[in-house]
Amino acid sequence: MGSWGSRSFDNDTAMDWLLKLHKTSDFSLVRKALLRTSEPATEPYSHSADEEALAAAEIVASWLGHPPPEKEDLQSWVRQHINWFTPEILTLARQTIAAIKTNSQLREMWSDRTGDVRPEWLNSVTDLAQRLQHGPAP
Repeated sequence: MGSWGSRSFDNDTAMDWLLKLHKTSDFSLVRKALLRTSEPATEPYSHSADEEALAAAEIVASWLGHPPPEKEDLQSWVRQHINWFTPEILTLARQTIAAIKTNSQLREMWSDRTGDVRPEWLNSVTDLAQRLQHGPAP
């Protein structure tokens, strides 16, 4: 049984994606993950795509100096790859988080039968969105 939790890296899909990113140092993985979910869709994306997109957005937040609390070790890796960061990728990450937060398979998975989203997941995604709004850390 795999792991699954409310934070961006609390699941096997995101951790596998991160491992692949670290092994290949292929920037296109970040961009592709964000592009899959950044534009409005008529149907929600798969939760796996959402989990990878959240992980990719965490890379962008880490480039800004705002890593997720559970993955502060990302800072060293992102410093080595800072040349990948562009204003365009930041905009894309922000759009992705907005799409996942409002209309996604992952949101549905974290919702109860009445449609209320469990606060631990919503708080985690909101925190990521806020970290993406802050400028680079000093």
